[in-house]
Amino acid sequence: MLDQDLDQPATRRDLHAFAVSLREEMRAGDAALREEMRAGDTALREEMRAGDAALREEMRAGDAALDASLRGEIHARDERIDQRFDEMDRRFDAMDRRFDELRAHFDLTAENFRAEFRNLYDWTLARTSSLGARLDHVEKDHGTRLLSVETRVTRLERRRQSNRR
Repeated sequence: MLDQDLDQPATRRDLHAFAVSLREEMRAGDAALREEMRAGDTALREEMRAGDAALREEMRAGDAALDASLRGEIHARDERIDQRFDEMDRRFDAMDRRFDELRAHFDLTAENFRAEFRNLYDWTLARTSSLGARLDHVEKDHGTRLLSVETRVTRLERRRQSNRR
């Protein structure tokens, strides 16, 4: 096409012809592309199958070695865990013995406290129940002493008065 052809206005017929030719080119290109993709897809699938088989074989070999290694490691860890649990069992047994000793100690202490408290209660009860009687005795005894003192003082006062005269 020349430059002057490009400056000419396009008619609907020209545009329609251009669209038809463009569609035909696209269909031809599409068919060719589809054919290429099918061929590539088949080749890719074959490569993937071959790679998959090789990878699976490698994984089986690696799994066998890894499996043996992991089993040994797992067994060693199981042994260490068993040892730790045995140690924990010994510690719990020791704690149980200590708790039993403490329980026995506090049982004896509580029993001793109850006995001492009973003694204190009995003593307090005896002291408070006999307090009235003791106070009466002290007042009576005090009254008797007071009377005898007053009597003596009166005698002394009489003697002094009689001596003054």
